[in-house]
Amino acid sequence: MFFPTDAQIVDGTLKCPRCEDVALHHHQVEVFNREREDSERGTDVMVNGAEISINQSMYGNPSRRRNGIRIYFTCEFCDVGSDEDGGGIPLDPCIALTIYQHKGSTYMHWEDVESIDGNKGRSLKKVSV
Repeated sequence: MFFPTDAQIVDGTLKCPRCEDVALHHHQVEVFNREREDSERGTDVMVNGAEISINQSMYGNPSRRRNGIRIYFTCEFCDVGSDEDGGGIPLDPCIALTIYQHKGSTYMHWEDVESIDGNKGRSLKKVSV
């Protein structure tokens, strides 16, 4: 599978970009909201369970000029390890769905989490809920 790749929705259900199954689980959600178009500053909010992280940089935004959303997923069939009983245990999210606007169109693409530049070396301020 080559990333990024277009997201596929069949009968209203999102499909895994690797195995094409529909057994996806979303974990954390990240929203990038620019101060204005083309601004390098804005608000980057990441929600993961009860933790909320906030950053003012747009580094890692899937859109080069506007706002963006990234949702991190695991797939029941692609992203599971094994425990001692032989049952599957979910691993860390390995794929992310990005939603962003470019020239008036809205795009949805899958990314491999390892390739997302914004995930490397970023320190976010944690806010308790």
